[in-house]
Order: sequence, then structure tokens, then C-alpha cells
Amino acid sequence: MLLQEIEEGETTLTLSKDGTPLRSVAILNALVQDSQGRTLIEEAQTLASGARRIRQLPLSEKMLPGETLQDSVVRAIEEELGTLLSNPAAAISIDEGSYHVIEESKESMSYPGLKSVYTCHRVKVKVGGLPEGDFQTEEVRSDGVLIHEWAWRKI
Repeated sequence: MLLQEIEEGETTLTLSKDGTPLRSVAILNALVQDSQGRTLIEEAQTLASGARRIRQLPLSEKMLPGETLQDSVVRAIEEELGTLLSNPAAAISIDEGSYHVIEESKESMSYPGLKSVYTCHRVKVKVGGLPEGDFQTEEVRSDGVLIHEWAWRKI
């Protein structure tokens, strides 16, 4: 998977000052909000293997090289929530005034032991047509079906 991320431009791998590998990733955090001011959180994922991974994150997607914020938001919502929406792009409203960038350094959840720097592009988004209660979506991947568990939370 790491090699695939590098080949697709989602990740770069360099050496840190101490000579250890360092993964760098640009991440979109789409803070999908409902009319009650709650934010959509991905509580967990169930992998094709049956393993369950706790996430506790807003809708997040790796950004592609040269991708605009708007294109990234539309792609992320289509990929993660599109099965619930008849026309995902038409249902999206981006609050561009809420946009900000933060950088986080921590060990990768996907690649334990690998130091990673995440440049997080955060923006508030409204998406019409989503369920009002907790729900699940399925993502078909090359290694099987990934189940996402979503919940609305006050944060």
C-alpha cells in the first residue's frame, strides 16, 4: 500500500534529520456539519479481513498532487458518502471562510512505526441529503469491502 501511495502521489517518503524514514501526506479534513451544528465523525472502519479500526475522525481523504480544495472536497464526499446521495456534487456547500491548515507529526496508524507529517487542510462543509442519525457506508476496494461507521457529534 505504501508503494502505491507513493506512486499515485498521495505520499512522499524522505529521510528525517535523524536519518529515519519520514512520510509526508496532505490530508483533507471535511468537517461535514448538519443543521444542528453537529459534525460527521467516522467512528470506526471494518476492514475486509474483519478487523475493526477505531477512527474518531472527521471525513478525511488524502489529497492528490495539484488538486484544489474544492475538487478534493467533492472527490472525498463522492468516495465516502456518494452511495447515499443521488448527485453528490450538487449537494455540497463549502464554507471557504472556515478553511485553515494545520500540521501534525505522529506515528502513522496505517504503517505502525513510520513517522508521518500530516498537512491537514480543514474546511466546514454542508452536504444535503444525509441521514440525520448514525449510519454506515460501504467502499468497494481491491482487497474487499471496507465498512465505514458514521455518527453525528457535537465537537
